[in-house]
Amino acid sequence: MTPLDRRQFLSACAAAPLLRMPPAERSLVLIQLSGGNDGLSTVVPFEDDAYRRARTTIRLERAQVLPLADGIGLHGGLTGLARLFEEGRLGIVQGLGYPEMVRSHFKALEIW
Repeated sequence: MTPLDRRQFLSACAAAPLLRMPPAERSLVLIQLSGGNDGLSTVVPFEDDAYRRARTTIRLERAQVLPLADGIGLHGGLTGLARLFEEGRLGIVQGLGYPEMVRSHFKALEIW
């Protein structure tokens, strides 16, 4: 089997039969992104002043995101996920953590 890059993986997930199950069936799919992407590049707080100040060179502007609600949107390339969200088949949980969080990126990955 040929390995997928991150873009191919996310595209395949958005089109997967798992996400087209009957309403009676439910699944929880967790995606941990590593590398050049992060949560703020995926679920973008495009109207948040702190986001705009912190990401002066890499922030996404309103025209580059797919608005979801109240100043939050998905990266413009995630049209499949936006469609699932609009259909009520995708939920987004932000700010997920664990008790007694540490500031070590590697320890956090190990805990997750």
